[in-house]
Amino acid sequence: HFTEAGLHTRAVEAWRQAGQHSAARSAYVEAIAHVTKGLEVLAGLPETATRIEQELALHLLRGTALQTTKGNATPAVEQVYNRARELSQQVRESPQLLQALLGLRGFYQVRGDFHTARELGEQAVALASRVQDPELVAYAHYSLGHTMFSLGAFATARAHFEHGVASAAAVS
Repeated sequence: HFTEAGLHTRAVEAWRQAGQHSAARSAYVEAIAHVTKGLEVLAGLPETATRIEQELALHLLRGTALQTTKGNATPAVEQVYNRARELSQQVRESPQLLQALLGLRGFYQVRGDFHTARELGEQAVALASRVQDPELVAYAHYSLGHTMFSLGAFATARAHFEHGVASAAAVS
């Protein structure tokens, strides 16, 4: 209704919420449709910090839904997370940047480009350490450990897994 009424700012928020509700119920195809509509409406709004944050939230939600429905290796996943990384760097260093980096790391991991996955994983670990959120630190280390294991660097992989477990234990 907000879209049809020309209330674009409220419409974008409504499409995001609809996408979140759909994703929460594992209706990922529906979530993608809602988020895509939100992005279409958002394209008509002026470039502001709020618009960038809204677009970032929509892309991150879309990335998760695409990974679930299409798989990590689909080119759309790379496109969405690259755009999310660009947007998050415009706003500030944040957990959203971490989510974009880890989404891209997963894309390259599944594609077998372990060196790029490692670089992204290392960036994610560094960022998670600066953000100082134990859950994010645990996930970033686990992700990098997975990549290092794939590269055959077993001792390094183990160190990352152990660091991830220690960080996760700090959350409990």
